[in-house]
Amino acid sequence: MQAHLAAMLPAFQRGVVDSDHYATASTSQTCHTQLLREAFLEPVRKGKIVERILERTAGNLGDITPRVMDRFYAAIPEAKERFQFHQPVKREKLEGEMVEQALYCLMRWHTSRSEIEIILATTVPHHLVALDIPFEQFSGMVDAVCDVVAGTIPAGDEAEQRVWNDLHREIAAFMFESV
Repeated sequence: MQAHLAAMLPAFQRGVVDSDHYATASTSQTCHTQLLREAFLEPVRKGKIVERILERTAGNLGDITPRVMDRFYAAIPEAKERFQFHQPVKREKLEGEMVEQALYCLMRWHTSRSEIEIILATTVPHHLVALDIPFEQFSGMVDAVCDVVAGTIPAGDEAEQRVWNDLHREIAAFMFESV
């Protein structure tokens, strides 16, 4: 069955196979179609929603690094000292890199999840052990990025709010499991 689903994916992505027509062919095919949608198309749909959210954020706010860092340092004031210790000359460069990395993970979570899981599974322990960064500071950076971006989602857009909140929750849970 997995081989059948994988073989159908390119046709569904190109729009060659009409999923509704395909679904009426038989009960077995209906089951396959539903599995295909859930396994392959739902992450694509969520990825497009995340892309739309991030594009709007960039268009409305530009570089979010200053806003993220203000929120981050307000929540975890001792983190500023830690950033200064690890990057005494150009702290802003390190801050920008951390925000960029968090955004990359958020942007690619749905469309390239295994890549992001590998990044987080190695990055989280490295920061905790080698750099002596408390988990709360590491996860706090992701929280600050998520909060700033969430502030750009229109209040009435429940689909965007749900996708973004779920994304934040999923990444936070995976980071916690990586410890």
